[in-house]
Amino acid sequence: MLSSHLGVEVFLKGVSNYLKAHAYGNATTNDLWSALSAASGQDVNSFMDPWIRKIGFPIVTVSEEPGQINVRQSRFLITGDVEAKDDETIWWIPLGLKPVGKADSNTANVALALKQDIIRDVNEEYYKLNQDSTGFYRVNYPPAHLAKLGEVRHQLSVEDKVGLIGDAAATAKSGDATSAGLLALVEKFQDEDNYLVWQQILSSLDTVRSNFSEVPSVVNGLRAFTLKLVTPAVEKVGWEFKSGEDFLTGQLRGLLISQAGTVGHEG
Repeated sequence: MLSSHLGVEVFLKGVSNYLKAHAYGNATTNDLWSALSAASGQDVNSFMDPWIRKIGFPIVTVSEEPGQINVRQSRFLITGDVEAKDDETIWWIPLGLKPVGKADSNTANVALALKQDIIRDVNEEYYKLNQDSTGFYRVNYPPAHLAKLGEVRHQLSVEDKVGLIGDAAATAKSGDATSAGLLALVEKFQDEDNYLVWQQILSSLDTVRSNFSEVPSVVNGLRAFTLKLVTPAVEKVGWEFKSGEDFLTGQLRGLLISQAGTVGHEG
């Protein structure tokens, strides 16, 4: 996370200087932060201290207004029962804000260092936080924006797709978001062909099924939803191993055929 924010070259320069300065000796955490601060010209100690010395990690909740987004951080628990006394930490969170759907989409190097803040000059139609999922936090988008990100999925990296779906599943389970939002996102991925993305999708759907395992109508609905979702992908990947096929394509075939059979694909 820190390397992505500072830049890999700057990060490695700071680490190299730290190792040279403390070769054959002892060092503290702050010695590393000081070396990275000197290399980057930024106060790395203030960035990283809460991450190292405080328990937990955050969720960033997003709301939208014309031309801007509002971001608020709080401690994340998968059980969703965080008490006020356990939600006092303010983390430094690199937002990795990336416009999506535009050729000139450079990532904005902005961070959230307050409990909540406003990020202006954002096209609220097309943006994603935590580019390439380098940040150690969850993101909770408005349901409509989650669906929009599903529509522009082809412009996202594999890391972004996996992180986006993982966030939607985790925030649905914690109660910060809804299972409906997760389903609205993943239903766009019928044409996905990456094993790691499908692994995250199907794992997330398994979690939803588990949560509603005692509600037959929901279980049956999720089975029908999954069958519709995987059918184009499983029929595209097929039964036949092709010459020169890479390892992950073989893994994808096994994953999709297994899932399709489980949810009732006749073939």
